[in-house]
Amino acid sequence: MILMKEIFTENFFHALKDYCLFTAKGYPESSLRSLVGDRHRLNAYQRSVLYRGIMPPSLAKSRRGRTVSSIKGKTVIIDGFNVLFTLANCILGRPAYIARDGFLRDTGEHFSLPFGGSRTGAFKKSADLLFRHLAEKNSASAVIILDETADIAGAAESCLQEVLRQTGTPRAAAAVILAPSADKALAAIRDGIIATGDSGIIDRSRVPVYDAAL
Repeated sequence: MILMKEIFTENFFHALKDYCLFTAKGYPESSLRSLVGDRHRLNAYQRSVLYRGIMPPSLAKSRRGRTVSSIKGKTVIIDGFNVLFTLANCILGRPAYIARDGFLRDTGEHFSLPFGGSRTGAFKKSADLLFRHLAEKNSASAVIILDETADIAGAAESCLQEVLRQTGTPRAAAAVILAPSADKALAAIRDGIIATGDSGIIDRSRVPVYDAAL
């Protein structure tokens, strides 16, 4: 397991300075990742933090402007795998950080999926934390959308239904839905609040966005 101190090194902060400078000037992020990463000899985890955590100031400001801190009395539509995997990765002790746009992100792409075998416990714990958080924040209801094309979609839905029963969450208060494309389903939302940390969904959203993992 990589440690935070192996990511946030002195060398990384030199790279971060360069990356922020170039992104602010409008250089393509795709080429910058290799250019800055190679120059400062960054490892895969450090490159991930730069690519997913740093964006032009104007874009970061735009995303922050889309967010809300209160979900009281609102229906929350949740990007299931995105939010739950972020929470599960944190539970498993995998590095996470708050990106420039204010959203919690992780380096989970460099680890095994936080579901299956012993890791399913972390997934269930993340679901339990999510449902309790929604209740504490007094949301009116929640809809968790899972991408049905994922191999684990059926098993993940069963886990969520089990956690809902264990927490005593009323059926009217939460639902789990399998969709052909979670991204398209979330992009089509016109009412309520979306919970996600996915930058593409945030940028396309026509409703306020809430970071349920933060």
